Order: sequence, then structure tokens, then C-alpha cells
Amino acid sequence: MGMKLAGIVLAGGQSRRFGSDKALEPFEESTFLDFALKNLKAVTETVAVIGRTDHYNENVQFFGDSAKYKGMGPLAGLYTAMNEVQAEWYLVLACDMPLIDKEILTVLLSGINEKQAAVIPVIHGKCHPLCALYHCSALSEIERLLDQKQLKMMTLLDQLNPVYLDESNFKNPGRFANINRREDLRILGDGHQQSIN
Repeated sequence: MGMKLAGIVLAGGQSRRFGSDKALEPFEESTFLDFALKNLKAVTETVAVIGRTDHYNENVQFFGDSAKYKGMGPLAGLYTAMNEVQAEWYLVLACDMPLIDKEILTVLLSGINEKQAAVIPVIHGKCHPLCALYHCSALSEIERLLDQKQLKMMTLLDQLNPVYLDESNFKNPGRFANINRREDLRILGDGHQQSIN
């Protein structure tokens, strides 16, 4: 594959509903954040974390949110990623989707099409714009929406004419689970125990 691909973890969320820092939640003898990084490293050559600078992981760059759009959510995170990290395609993963694995990311990459500026999974009718691919050409549209304070990711998708991949493309569509509240942790089953035999 000749294109330049960057893996981006969005880790700038406030975790208000969760009650503690989601990125550092223990999972599989690791944390949500480091687990996301491990999976992105398996499929991309450059990996960065947007939204926090207080963490270390080998060969990973960390960037705070762009001052211009600070606190403006995932759209601002995507803007920061595209400004700070040089790539053609950005494979974006929110740090609160710990069940996303290398296999799912590989399927997303297979959906790349030079005529469409995003690849978005749609699982049982629900879009997952924070486990998706975006082409660098989307930056001007992202900037325009941020300037207009239109911060919904779905508004961006409406402008991009994405490739949509439904659940039939994925062996385990149940892995597209967001952990928003502490009670959602039960979805993770045994993997969420801190000490694994």
C-alpha cells in the first residue's frame, strides 16, 4: 500500500458520565488507551494520541487539542490530528471502544476508495464515526464546521459522501461497543479484570 496512513486515538473526552478517566481504565493487563494504541500500531506506521499529553507510549506522539478549537469535541480532535500528523488517511479510534481489534481495523482499511473521503462502519443502523477512516481532503470541511460551531460528527459525514460498511462486513460486529458509563464495563466480561491469570 503506497499511501501514508496514520493511526489516531481520540482521548480528549471529559469522561463525565463514566466518572473517572476512561483512557486509563484497566483492560487486558493494560488500559483502554494503550490497548487502542497496540491495535493501531499493528496496522499503521504512525500513531498519535490527541487530547492528552500526560502519558507515554513507545513510538507514539501526544498532542493536546488545538487551542483554536479547544473543548469542541471529536471534530476538533480530528482537526488537530490532521494539522499535527502528516498523512493521506487517518484511521481514527476513540479510546472508549476497547473491543475494536486489528481484524476490524483491517476491514476498515479495505474499504478505502480514492473517490470517497471517509470509510464509516454502520452496525445495525448505528454509525460509528469514531472508529473510522478519514482522508486528508476532509480537513477544510472540518475547519468550516468548527468555525460555524457545527460540532456533530454526523454533520461532517453528510458532507463527505463516505463509504459505509455495514455489519455484514465484520465477523464480530458486537465489538463496536462504546463504554460510556461504568455499568457498560460488563460488556467487556473477563477482560476487564485487572489481574488475568
